[in-house]
Amino acid sequence: MTINSTTKKGGIWKLGDSITMGYSAGDISKRTVDILNKNYNGNFTAFGAGNLRTEELTSCVSLIASHLPDEIIISTGVNNIRASESAATIVGRVGTFLTALNAATSNYYTVGVNFFVESLVPQTLQDVSSTNSLLASTYTNGYIDTYSPLKYNSATTPNTQLYNVDGIHPNANGFQIEAKAIALKRAYTLRNQTDINNYSVRAQSNGFVALGNSTTPQTNLDIVGSKAQIRLSSTPADQTDNGFY
Repeated sequence: MTINSTTKKGGIWKLGDSITMGYSAGDISKRTVDILNKNYNGNFTAFGAGNLRTEELTSCVSLIASHLPDEIIISTGVNNIRASESAATIVGRVGTFLTALNAATSNYYTVGVNFFVESLVPQTLQDVSSTNSLLASTYTNGYIDTYSPLKYNSATTPNTQLYNVDGIHPNANGFQIEAKAIALKRAYTLRNQTDINNYSVRAQSNGFVALGNSTTPQTNLDIVGSKAQIRLSSTPADQTDNGFY
């Protein structure tokens, strides 16, 4: 197996298989990480390989730790399902990777702060819903739901506007949807990490936001990327998408 990655340190690393690497995008600039970097002012790196299974990431812990990404999003599991592994086994493999990663980085990563788990996208081969449900309940604060916006038209019929002909890999349109879901989760997570009294924000350096501190609570915070804006209110119910362009 060949692992493909950049050599830059820090940033947000999306660890995954052929979906993460954008093999079905038709143009590498249209894969999710590149959309996040271009349209949402992100600082993302794609790290992975085609047919990658979750347990194979554990053998890469030393390499990943040596670059110490500011944040990690793990986007693997589809190939584990194709190998008929159970939801419990797949979720357990994510836990094994996180434990090994923290052992190599002095417990640098915390779920929902700088470690996130992305849902598995629908596919024609096997149902992914049970695995996603367990991922969501296990990694509640760090779970990124890309399953819902990429859901099939029916149980076995992919939305051809969002998927490649194999029904497994999103196409360029699907990657746009995935990128937006990740960007929204990142914005909400930053809001939840914010101290209401002074709006001091953890992980300001990852290319999404640099918020100044204030001793007076503010009504709204703007998170502005090169082509994106979301307004987050101090009222949780008002945390709505204000338009990604």
